[in-house]
Amino acid sequence: MLFRSFDGNVALVRLNANGTLDTSFDGDGRVVFPMANDQSGFSLAVDPSGRIVVAGETTLADGSTDIAVWRFTSAGAPDTGFSGDGLVTQDFGGTSDLGSAVIVQADGRIVVGGSNSQEFGKAVLIRYNTDGTLDTRFDGDGVFTGYIDNGTSAFNALALAPNGDLIAGGKNFSGVSQDFAVMRFGALAGTLQASAGSAFSYTVPTDAFYAPDGSPLTLSASLAGGGALQIGRAHV
Repeated sequence: MLFRSFDGNVALVRLNANGTLDTSFDGDGRVVFPMANDQSGFSLAVDPSGRIVVAGETTLADGSTDIAVWRFTSAGAPDTGFSGDGLVTQDFGGTSDLGSAVIVQADGRIVVGGSNSQEFGKAVLIRYNTDGTLDTRFDGDGVFTGYIDNGTSAFNALALAPNGDLIAGGKNFSGVSQDFAVMRFGALAGTLQASAGSAFSYTVPTDAFYAPDGSPLTLSASLAGGGALQIGRAHV
């Protein structure tokens, strides 16, 4: 499955194992979600029923952007069981709201991570029920917004721990340096999980991304057995 923006619209392409277009997907292997305004998709996930979920942004008439979430059926059609037309948008009142990551829980609920520009930029997590409505069990209203470490923040990656807890990775900018950050949220309620008496939150200084000779490094995160977080780095 490939996705991107095409002429300002979110587009999906599904390929067979040999690289040819899968014509069982919307008739020709391709589908475009038509909208009057520009839209972009940045992350894709497939739910337990084979439905395809895309997170990104949609541009409004005034040039600002809202978080957007699309869901398609396994056959490639916009899923009308998701908010009636296959699209949900979320406006936080800023000029730039962005959905950067999406993951689907085992029960089909959708979690989107991103950022909003309101109040100098907060990290955002949103959880939707399978029908596209906000899951109010998650942090009380379906939405978590906050600063990771008292700086401009964003979530760019999501993972699920073995017990269902949500791991959100992203960045925090203090005004001086930009750090890698990780936070952990409870599976059901979306509350920050405590570790050693305080909320689980970890930042990695910017200089962790460079070797002693100044060459850049990449950083990866994964979940080990029991839900322990492993962070590693390697030369680019």
